[in-house]
Amino acid sequence: MDFVQTILNLDRSWPCRRTRWWVLLKPVKYRIHGVPDLPEDPMLKVVGQLFPLWPRWSLEDEEDLQLSDYELEILRDRRYGSDLRQLSRDDVVPCFLHSYSNPLQGCPCGCRTVGFSQHRLLRDGVRGFFIISMVTGKHRWIHPREAAILCGLDPRMQLPEDLRAGLCLVGQCASPIQAAWMGAHLVDAMQTTQGTPKKMLILGSFDKPMGWFPKEPLHHFA
Repeated sequence: MDFVQTILNLDRSWPCRRTRWWVLLKPVKYRIHGVPDLPEDPMLKVVGQLFPLWPRWSLEDEEDLQLSDYELEILRDRRYGSDLRQLSRDDVVPCFLHSYSNPLQGCPCGCRTVGFSQHRLLRDGVRGFFIISMVTGKHRWIHPREAAILCGLDPRMQLPEDLRAGLCLVGQCASPIQAAWMGAHLVDAMQTTQGTPKKMLILGSFDKPMGWFPKEPLHHFA
């Protein structure tokens, strides 16, 4: 067996930052001399190209995702980091992690029963950003199905009923766009074609998931 490794930057092909190390374990006979970074896509550089408008969810969902006064106070306090906080449509979406939407409280998955300590928050900062709700006009976390799309996942996938649990699940995921890019190189090696068009064809079926968007408004799938 042999392996090839690389670092892929999702924001080259999709308007969301997600830089991950990938390794492909393969038989020696399949020759892959290296996997380049994802190809750049000028049509998907900022979030507004993917979401011209933020979806309108049920009032219950919108209110569940609304930031508390304390969360908003912390995110606006520069002592807790200088990350992008209010996301606009001209921005690239920052990398969202497992702790997205719950750094100040226990994690819904059970890995933490309380929020991060003040020492940790001041030392490392608070990771997270918010948008303005199209329903309430207030600050909210992104919806887990919005997060799924931004990660390259099918937004109709089964998610926990608890919205913040759904966010921590998606925040833990690797992007299938990156996985498809690695797999495309393996398929090329197996077929001994080594042709960029085939790699691009395979990638295109994953990183252009317009077919994943429901015909109805997204909130019908919540």
